[in-house]
Amino acid sequence: MGLPLEAAEAPAEPSPSAAASEVVLESVSGQVELSSRISPVDACSRAQGQRPAGAVVTDMGYERLSEPGEPRLFHCRVSWSTAADAQPTRRPILFGALPVDGIEP
Repeated sequence: MGLPLEAAEAPAEPSPSAAASEVVLESVSGQVELSSRISPVDACSRAQGQRPAGAVVTDMGYERLSEPGEPRLFHCRVSWSTAADAQPTRRPILFGALPVDGIEP
């Protein structure tokens, strides 16, 4: 005759909601740079679209890379952060920190 079978309680596993509340997300920051022959608005809109979901735009600027008489080319730089305390730039796309056509903003 074999050993008697006994029911044993399974070890407690954390619930999915408890495990999710203990996950600490690390903040990330980065920069996206894109160029467009259409306009600075197009370049900056597409650059903003490349940032991660939920990331805050912390700085943005654009410049015209072509000389008058050449095919136009606009370059936009968007800096972003996922940090909880990230300060948004609150600047419209058209007012960047980089000079445009040699004119300081």
